[in-house]
Parts: sequence; C-alpha cells; structure tokens
Amino acid sequence: ILVFFDPHDGPVAPAAARAAQSSLAMQKSMHELKSELESSGLPPLEIGIGVHTGPVVVGNIGSSLRAKYGIVGLAVNVVQRIQEKAEGGQIVVSQELYDILGDKLTVEKSFTAQLKGVQEESILYMLRDFQAPCS
Repeated sequence: ILVFFDPHDGPVAPAAARAAQSSLAMQKSMHELKSELESSGLPPLEIGIGVHTGPVVVGNIGSSLRAKYGIVGLAVNVVQRIQEKAEGGQIVVSQELYDILGDKLTVEKSFTAQLKGVQEESILYMLRDFQAPCS
C-alpha cells in the first residue's frame, strides 16, 4: 500500500505527522488482527512500513481514453526502498522525516542502510511512538 499525505501547498510537518500517526495506527490494527488470526488457528500476518518525505509529482496521468491518478518521483522510489528494510511489525522512517518531526518521535534505534538507487548510505530510524502536538 502506498499512502500519500498531501500538504496542500502548506507546511510539510502536519502531513508528516499524519503519516507517522497513520503508520502507528496501522501497526496497532495489524497486531490486533494477528492475535485474532492466531486464536482462530490461522497463520500470523505482519506488515513492515516505511515512511519518508520528499518532493513528488501528483496528478492524472494518461489521456482522456485511459487515465489514472498517480504519484511519481525520487521520494516514491526511496520510500519503497525504506519499506524493504522494515520487517514485519516494524515502522522505519527516513532521516528527512526525523528532521521534520524531531523530538516528537520516539525511536527504538537508528541504523544506516544502503538503499538501491541512492548513492550515499541512508540513516533510518525504527519508530516506536509519536507524540502529536496538542491542538
């Protein structure tokens, strides 16, 4: 699943915060589903989530005969590579997202990884919690 949080020409931080909150909610729901599956004797199901922020191009792609709403750009490729580093039950976030949300994130650990298509090693973080600002 690729989820895009559009900042609507505003600051990126609120969209990044929604992405962090959503990833934690998804993992919580998956944990509950996993428990239900196991209690029913079914095999466990887990997902790994990658979260990143960066510029993309979004819109309708194609012609009037065949069009689709799509998203393209380096950030799309990078988040897919980050997601590949996330094992079942984990949320891995990029340095870019960490820089935006900073002290609101609680991470288990940081690590470096060589992402396919990216020259330099990337610093990644395993997200444990996110402290949303009070409204």
